[in-house]
Formats: sequence, structure tokens, C-alpha cells
Amino acid sequence: MQRTKGSLRRQQGLTIVELIVVMVVLGILIPLFSFILATYRDTYTLDDQVKMSSATKQALWYMEDRVRVANAFMATVPSPFTDAYGLHNAGTAGAEAWSYKGDSSSSRVLITKSYASTTNPLNTGRQPVFKNTAEFNCTTQIYYQPQLTFLTVYFVREGTLYRRVLTDTTSALCPGNTQQQRQSCPPEITSGRHSSCQANDEALLSNVASFSIAYYQITLAGTSTQIDPDYTSTDPAVISDADYVIVTILTSTRNGTVTNEISQRITKVNQE
Repeated sequence: MQRTKGSLRRQQGLTIVELIVVMVVLGILIPLFSFILATYRDTYTLDDQVKMSSATKQALWYMEDRVRVANAFMATVPSPFTDAYGLHNAGTAGAEAWSYKGDSSSSRVLITKSYASTTNPLNTGRQPVFKNTAEFNCTTQIYYQPQLTFLTVYFVREGTLYRRVLTDTTSALCPGNTQQQRQSCPPEITSGRHSSCQANDEALLSNVASFSIAYYQITLAGTSTQIDPDYTSTDPAVISDADYVIVTILTSTRNGTVTNEISQRITKVNQE
């Protein structure tokens, strides 16, 4: 059977005209797809940044609400406070595990001391908790007794910012006084927990890449001076002289391709 030129040309492949048409169509579709993918990627990047910013601000506001009413910033955790699950003591009891220096300049630890109360801090009927000492009488001189305090430790572990509460369980209290605060421990420890554990650490923020704290003191002239900016002081007690801190949190997602950094000044209202 005799074949025509047209049928032979279709069997041999595309004509030059058809090839040109395909190239033109591809030239339109490829940039279009690239634009759609870039827009999709930018949308998700923006969405990540908005979510991280919102979560970081919420964590900072939560910290500010509690740090501002603290009566002192601490460099370490002193006796009689103990922590069976401190960041560096591998499960052994001891307060020496905590230090404001943390692991590095981007992984600090914020420690505050506050007065213990008989009920939730939001309850207007709350009262301070007093220690029972031989110097004064708990019945007639209770307000002369020293007030019980508790510590709050803000730290980062495996990319999550936690809040841990440490309580003094060794001091005798005036009759009828009980503290509302409960000592917390890592939430993943569900069996064989230390006897001090009464609650779980609060997870405030995830995807934390950096957590840094700068301590400042307000001079009599009204100017602010950073205390121990390089964290190399041989006298860490200077931290207790700080009037406020600037907390900076850097969050990161998508293998570090999307980041968000926010700083907030938190001023301590009470005094030691």
C-alpha cells in the first residue's frame, strides 16, 4: 500500500512548526509553575514567621507577667532548694546544676526568686506564707516572721523553652500556712519520679534556637548599665542587683531557613 508524504512525516516525529509550538508552550508554563511554587513557598514562610512571632510574644508576655513581680534575679540556686532533674546533674539531687550562665551565650538560664503565697497569684484573697522561727511568735507576731520564697527557672532543652518551679520544703511554716506553689519536674518522667516532684514543667515555646538574657541596673542618675555583659564576672552575685532584664528569643523552623527574633524588656517591680 502506498503511503502519502503526510503520513510519513507524522511517523518520523514532530514537525518544526509543532516543535516550535511545544517550546513556546513550555516557555510559558515553566515560568508560571516557578512563580506558583515561589508564591507557595513564600506563603508558607510568611505563615511560619507569623506563627513563630505570635508564639514568641505570648511566651514573653507570660514570662513578663511572672518575672516582673519577682523580688530578685538569682545567679544560682542556693540551699535549701534542690532539683533532682537539673539541666546538668543527670538526675542526682542538687542545686548546683543551675547557673544563670547556662551553656553558652545563646542558651542562658533565667532564675528568679519570688514570695510564696497561700493561693493562686490571681486570687485577691491570697496571703504570704511565713516561716516558723524561734525569734517570733506565729500567732501574735506572724508578720515579723521571714516570708517563704520559691524559685522559677527558665531554660531551654532540646529546642523547647521551659518554666520550672523550685520550692523550699525544708523550712518549717507557721501553723495553718501552706504554699500554693508546687515543685515541677520534666514531664517525660512518668515512673520512678523523685519525691520532690509535684507538677510538670511548663513548656512555653518550641523551635527555640537561641535564648539570651542581658541584666541591667538603673543608676541614681537614671541611666541603665548592663551588669556583667560578658558573663565572666568572678562575682555572680551582681546579678541580684539588676533592676530589669532584656530577654531575646530566636526561633527557627524548616532547618533554619525561617527564623524570627524578638527581644523584650522585663522590669522587676519588687525589691529584695
